[in-house]
Amino acid sequence: MIALLAQGLALHLSERELTFASAHQHDSSLLGGASDNAAPVAAPVAVPIAAPVAGISKPPATPVKLIVDTDMGGGACQDVDDVGALCLAHALADRGEAELLAVMQNTAPPAVAGVISVINNYYGRNVPIGAYRGSGVLDSSPATLDYVESVLVAFPSPIRNNGQATDAVVLYRQVLAAAEPRSVTISSIGLLTNLEGLLKSEPDQHSPLSGIDLVAEKVALLAVMAGKYPHSPQPAKWGGAECNACGCYNYASDAAAGTAAGASSYVVEHWPHTVRMVFLGFEVGALVRTGAVLETCAKVENPCRHAYMNYKEENSNQWYQAEGGRPSWDPLTTLFAVRGASGEGLSDCTDCNGVNRIDAKGGNNAWAPGRASNQSYLLLESGKVAQQAVDSLLCQPRCGLDQAFTRTRTELDGGKNEWCFLYNDDSAKCEAHYVRQPSTTSQEWVAECIYQGSRCKAGASIYACAQ
Repeated sequence: MIALLAQGLALHLSERELTFASAHQHDSSLLGGASDNAAPVAAPVAVPIAAPVAGISKPPATPVKLIVDTDMGGGACQDVDDVGALCLAHALADRGEAELLAVMQNTAPPAVAGVISVINNYYGRNVPIGAYRGSGVLDSSPATLDYVESVLVAFPSPIRNNGQATDAVVLYRQVLAAAEPRSVTISSIGLLTNLEGLLKSEPDQHSPLSGIDLVAEKVALLAVMAGKYPHSPQPAKWGGAECNACGCYNYASDAAAGTAAGASSYVVEHWPHTVRMVFLGFEVGALVRTGAVLETCAKVENPCRHAYMNYKEENSNQWYQAEGGRPSWDPLTTLFAVRGASGEGLSDCTDCNGVNRIDAKGGNNAWAPGRASNQSYLLLESGKVAQQAVDSLLCQPRCGLDQAFTRTRTELDGGKNEWCFLYNDDSAKCEAHYVRQPSTTSQEWVAECIYQGSRCKAGASIYACAQ
């Protein structure tokens, strides 16, 4: 079974990584202890647009306060799974499981911020966007994948490029300063450049605390997609360092790779020891393929679907290496950031006390065994469960936005308002209707949620029912 898992890794050839050589097929150290249940990954099941979406989990008492830090198809580590991660974050917010505080761009290509804005806009959220203001990470060729420009041409958004976004470090400090103590979770799914800048930041108008002290006071968890566990293979023919840790693929210059690797090393070494930091490695995400289901479960007006289908068309040699779509490094990291590992096909490594070390020059990483610390890494328990968890969220309709009138809800309002059924998991229904305003002839579109028979405040997400 270990050989089969390694062969699955060897199939992967992407902008993130070099091909794994056949010598890897019997090197169990690359698999981070993944159980036999992790492979093979089952083919996804298409979910019709109007069908109930499976995989509902019990919502938390309060939504997870989430920041997503992404490279979104631009720079040295280009892929489409960043799109999946951000769409998944919005789906979790629709369910009341997360509150999206901000989205950060950690690479330099200008159009990346535009794609972030398109997705935020599609889900009806005006989420603040921060952009990397440093230097030394742009010189890759090409700077972005084709889907980045394609999404910008096809969809509207308030922000079209990173020049219209806030400095990411400034936005980090602003958002964290306003947050409750130990309340914020960060999903880092790209280079760690912004996080390095945050840790090095000095007191400002938002907070009298240094960057490190501000993180220690406000952040509860940093989930990081970076590295390979328990260590990255050193010989280049075996794949070398993981891309987010090294920034060294797609013809990145030595200087650009040095910027990225230096940032990764600095964050790992200087992250406050009181704040949990959990890594999802290349070997986990590579074995869970998701996103292909968007072709059948989502409408063509969905930018998440558009990006994945564009990637499929432009990168068919990588798309068809295995069923299910693309590897799920970034969606799984973001899913873990909100829901944790239990029940999502993942597990925390239980016998890996110690810390992660990332070489500041080459980006290779190795787990250094030792005493229990704030750091750990994830293992894959079930690829099928993980795949279904991600795909069900990608297929979830937007509450109150994906309208298709089907019937009148006379039992709720005596037939005065026209309702449409959007979502049903046997315990919660997301519905929407037109409300005729008093003493006028105008109509206003209102989204409401019905949870266990109780009508909720207009605009509420599925579980976030206001009294």
